[in-house]
Amino acid sequence: MNALALHDLPSVAFTRSGVKFCPADEVWSFQDAVTPGHFDFLVLRDRVMPAPMQGLKAALTWLLQNRAVATALNAYSCFKHFLVSTGRTKDQPIREITQFDLISYRSMLTKQQGNRLLMLAVLLKKWHSLGLRGVSDDAVGFLKGLRMKKPDVGVPVLTMCPKQGPLTQLEDEAFQDGLNTAFARGELSEVAFFACWITRALGQRPCQTAALKVCDLVVEARPDGSHEYLLKVPRAKQRDAIHPRSSLKVRPLIQQLGAPLHAYARRVQRILEGRLGDASQAPMFPDRNDALTDGPFSGHMTARQMGILIKAASRKIKAHSERTGRPLHVTPSRLRRTVGTRAAEEGHGELVVAEILDHTNVASARYYVQAVPSIVARIDAAMAHSMAPLARAFQGMSPKRYDSEKHDSSSLILDLRVDQSGQSMGQCKGTGSCTFLAPVSCYTCRSFRPWLDGPHQSVLDDLIARRDQQLSRNGLRMASVNDRTLVAVAEVIQICASARGEISHG
Repeated sequence: MNALALHDLPSVAFTRSGVKFCPADEVWSFQDAVTPGHFDFLVLRDRVMPAPMQGLKAALTWLLQNRAVATALNAYSCFKHFLVSTGRTKDQPIREITQFDLISYRSMLTKQQGNRLLMLAVLLKKWHSLGLRGVSDDAVGFLKGLRMKKPDVGVPVLTMCPKQGPLTQLEDEAFQDGLNTAFARGELSEVAFFACWITRALGQRPCQTAALKVCDLVVEARPDGSHEYLLKVPRAKQRDAIHPRSSLKVRPLIQQLGAPLHAYARRVQRILEGRLGDASQAPMFPDRNDALTDGPFSGHMTARQMGILIKAASRKIKAHSERTGRPLHVTPSRLRRTVGTRAAEEGHGELVVAEILDHTNVASARYYVQAVPSIVARIDAAMAHSMAPLARAFQGMSPKRYDSEKHDSSSLILDLRVDQSGQSMGQCKGTGSCTFLAPVSCYTCRSFRPWLDGPHQSVLDDLIARRDQQLSRNGLRMASVNDRTLVAVAEVIQICASARGEISHG
């Protein structure tokens, strides 16, 4: 193999999307769409000899020119990890990577770190194929002979992992309710609120959300006077796409999300008018710390910033898991997997699930369809009582005894279909009119105060009976609509029993 001379590195190169960088520099730093690229070779200088350093730069240059920036960043990170793990120092720098180095490195990796060797192999094989010094023939032979198993991305879905897998129906409802409440209380910004909501609604990746512009939300008038809301979502992980906005997919939004999102987008546009050449190209979720320029992604958050924003917002949401009894751990990946799981539960096949999640490989959607039979289809009274302390679905006020002289009869909650004696379940402490169906909607409402001796058991029995009927007639999705309310009623029964000094059911 021929040594690569310093002058063989081009003075200027371009990423696949056309962003310029200088391969001969010691630090590469640039912004490629919503992904920042930063490669610091100064920190490697004492651990890598000049000749292999040139080979490393050339291989990374090729990856940047032909693959996504994230791929090159991942390869660079794995190479740094390899150097540290194998003890490379100023006194023992890399001259050539051999199979013995790779065998040693492999033995140090945990099961969770297996993907590092897989990514390192991509870099080293390309490095060697370019005819550059630094990677021995036996090292490449060793890598080619390895049977490296790719991460099984379907495991979190198939196992319904409580940390990485899709949210259950109850967890999903708890997240949505907590999201709305946190925003109403002023605990979330508009940016965080809408970013979380459309991620939950559409299951898109952070890079797609970060690349959205206000012009991507289109409103079309219908003949009946109503409006249709369409969001043009930038596509990601498409082989031929040079950046997230090179291809857009139109996704419909329900009016309850589309209308407020449209009002929010118009506010963002008005704020940025005069600061951008064309305010319609303003980012839908602007980075307030970014100085605006004329670039196509000026003012946009990075994909990493968007992911951090959604995770941080989720930690402010007061929602618990009925599986763990702990606050919900929510990430963009979990919300995405939830969208795929709900689609499969509704009876959609692999092609439709793949279309919803914008998968290029239909096989990736197979896990969602396979996971459906494992979902629990029945909730009875005993299960509701066991889940109640964990889910914490009841959101109302502490129970009190009913006093006809103290409480306004117009605010009482009762339903003769549930309890023919006419006894009320509790009192609505809200202000203004409520359009939701009582008493089903009351037990998860913060304005509801249940009575200690209210007919809560009758409400629970009625909900379970209705659930069983729906399950036999219309399937799981329709039957599970009121599952969170069902668990909330069971929790109220337990709270009231405890307050009366009794032993709760279950």
